[in-house]
Amino acid sequence: MVTNLRLARPEDAPACAAIVAAAPEHFDADVADEMREAVAAGETAWVAVDGGRPVGVVLVPRPFAQTAELRYLAVRTEHRSCGIGGALVERAAASLLADGVRLVVVYTLDESIEYAPYERTRAFWRQHGFIRVAVFDPFPGWRPGNAGALLVRALSAVEPGT
Repeated sequence: MVTNLRLARPEDAPACAAIVAAAPEHFDADVADEMREAVAAGETAWVAVDGGRPVGVVLVPRPFAQTAELRYLAVRTEHRSCGIGGALVERAAASLLADGVRLVVVYTLDESIEYAPYERTRAFWRQHGFIRVAVFDPFPGWRPGNAGALLVRALSAVEPGT
């Protein structure tokens, strides 16, 4: 059982990298290193903790004051399908909204690419209010043949002129 959701600490970096590395069907090998480096450097990430160790993680870059990205959401295999991923998304969204963020984005493999593990992934993002607004093929930085979809979720209304 998950005891809490909290901001990641630099000492969580190895565990966060291991969570991502344990999902090769979703992430290239270099993503674990990127996760480790980001968390170790103190970049914003949320973790779900069970028994004192992270079992789920999401990196939350903020490129602009009113926008954020949810990047590399991952949950340990034995903890999937019990609400941890959704809890991380909603906790991050609530924190971002309280900090003035209005729009959250996710990049994922587009539905034009038939790959079974991502059918559940796309359904997950739809369930949490994200909608597809653009497709990039090829997606910058991804291997050829992997069309990427930009998904967005509004956290609050955006007023004209802001």
